[in-house]
Amino acid sequence: MQPVINTLPDELLREIFKYCLPEHPNFRSEFAPLLLTHVCRRWTAVASDNPELWSTLHLNNPALRRKSILPLLDLWLQRSGSWPLDIDVDISILDGVVRNLNLEEYRRKQNVYRTLMAVIFPHKRRIHSLQGTLPMSIATDLGFDEMMSLEVLDLVGISEMTASSQPLALDLPEQLPKLTVLSLENVGLIQQSLYRQHQLSQLELSEMRNPFWMNCSTAVEILRQLPNLHTAYIGLNRPNDFMLPLMTTRLEVPKLRFLYVSWDGWDTELDARPFFDSIRAPKLERLAVRGGAETQTGIWDALLRFIEASGHLPLTHLAIGDMGATDPCLLEVLRATPTLTHLTVNHALVTPPLLRALVWDPQRGDSQLVPRLKSIRFGGCEDFEDADIVPVLESRVSRSGRPLEGVSQLEEVVLRQCAGLRPENEKYIRRLRISKVILDSNETLVSPFGGLLDFIRVVEGHRDFFAK
Repeated sequence: MQPVINTLPDELLREIFKYCLPEHPNFRSEFAPLLLTHVCRRWTAVASDNPELWSTLHLNNPALRRKSILPLLDLWLQRSGSWPLDIDVDISILDGVVRNLNLEEYRRKQNVYRTLMAVIFPHKRRIHSLQGTLPMSIATDLGFDEMMSLEVLDLVGISEMTASSQPLALDLPEQLPKLTVLSLENVGLIQQSLYRQHQLSQLELSEMRNPFWMNCSTAVEILRQLPNLHTAYIGLNRPNDFMLPLMTTRLEVPKLRFLYVSWDGWDTELDARPFFDSIRAPKLERLAVRGGAETQTGIWDALLRFIEASGHLPLTHLAIGDMGATDPCLLEVLRATPTLTHLTVNHALVTPPLLRALVWDPQRGDSQLVPRLKSIRFGGCEDFEDADIVPVLESRVSRSGRPLEGVSQLEEVVLRQCAGLRPENEKYIRRLRISKVILDSNETLVSPFGGLLDFIRVVEGHRDFFAK
């Protein structure tokens, strides 16, 4: 009697095969889709004739060291037929070269990788997404002009041994008609080529390099040139050459829903205030701001002006990181955002007066703050004790299970590296009717140099912030 799976029609078998693919596709024979071709003739035929199984390519250093990589790559591309391609690249020319600073080996690897990319080039019109880590000398050779099906471009550039000889920058064509998501980190970019992509809905720019340094003027111009942006992450890394002129009318970004702005707070000349003083985003739902040790004190005023100028924001998520003192600045921001449901504060001064203001008291009437708050996340905040935070949690949790009057039930509490929490109160907090409680006040990390680190930076990246 034959196994049940062999009685299934080919169409159903194709669907089942899709769920056999590993999380990270590779060219090894012990994983699908190659594994599926080693079972029997029928499975080989069904798998080989299923273009979707072969439409994802993962190119990394271990895979590229295989002697059979060129025929395998060609096999994948043939079997993918006309199906859209998703290419994930994770290669570094410096892998195995840095130890010996071998320039000859460096150039040899450069040629090998360019040969591999040349195998893919004839299929550029089918590329749906291209993402991963890539040496800049190869990234600039990609040639996007024929990638008319490209929807997602997500690249992290790698600095190289010869990177200082001349700036290497991506040059996007007149327009990639289907490109909606563009994420670049540690790369150069021809600025005008970005402005051609009017259809972009999601843009992430971090640690941009020559000739595309990111200052406030550039950031504002990006929002002006790309009016269809729904999501934007802007990593400021250069002070303005000049102050932005005072604008009688702020630039309105009509479709922006998610905004994450960060800057290098160790640069005392970098000031993010001109950016927030130049725009308004009336439909903004999520806002994250992360500065650093030398954050300008006036940033809070600029942030509040931005929120007020944007009108009655439907803001639900607010994340603050490395912004120095929050009291009374954050209080003013919270008063201006009554629709807030998620509040995150990392590495900033959270004081007892701020927490007392968050305690829900029906007798206060209209002076209450953030009645819809469902999530509180504090990380690296050591300026309060458990006696300050516990009343906030108690006031926003139903003891009887009945709905609270005028305030939402707190659903999530995350406290990381908050040294003021005592073990006995941690147990009490966990017994409250809160769906998700994470308390990591005594968290440690093994150092790669030996010993334990008693301090871990708590940083919520932009992708986590956009996704939650």
